[in-house]
Amino acid sequence: MKAAMIIDIQGLDKFVIADISLQLQKPLSLLTKLDSKDIFFLGHDSFLYHQGVDQHAWHSIIHITLSLSLKPLQAQIIDLIEAHLKAHTIHMHFRFSFTNVEDLVSITQSDYPDFVTESNSVDVMPSDESEAEIYHGDIFADKADQLNAIDPSDPPLEKSKKKKA
Repeated sequence: MKAAMIIDIQGLDKFVIADISLQLQKPLSLLTKLDSKDIFFLGHDSFLYHQGVDQHAWHSIIHITLSLSLKPLQAQIIDLIEAHLKAHTIHMHFRFSFTNVEDLVSITQSDYPDFVTESNSVDVMPSDESEAEIYHGDIFADKADQLNAIDPSDPPLEKSKKKKA
């Protein structure tokens, strides 16, 4: 891999991040000259707190890992991401981690496509077998004789008592 960009956004809903990734993939690729397949977005089921109060969508932390060679584009990357995030969050906090290109390693399997897309994804339908059927019969039907034999005046069975030594 020549270079890559990993954008980890915390404090926003993962589905919002999916939308943002769709909007930002091409503009970031054009700006950085990275192949769009080398740009990744991370979204989490996470929470962001300050003094015990949830700050979700009020504050967002954007951690960007990328090649040191792209450091001159830092301000432009912030401007581009801010333009797309400002409709979803109030305050943004950016943190950049620059790394050497040789420290970014990808291992892919040539037998598989690079990415899951709408055209190559498989819909898995839930099986009806997993749904438990509700029993509508009489669960005491075979116990009728035993139930009728119980004398309501009999005291309940006593629990066994342990003797103290």
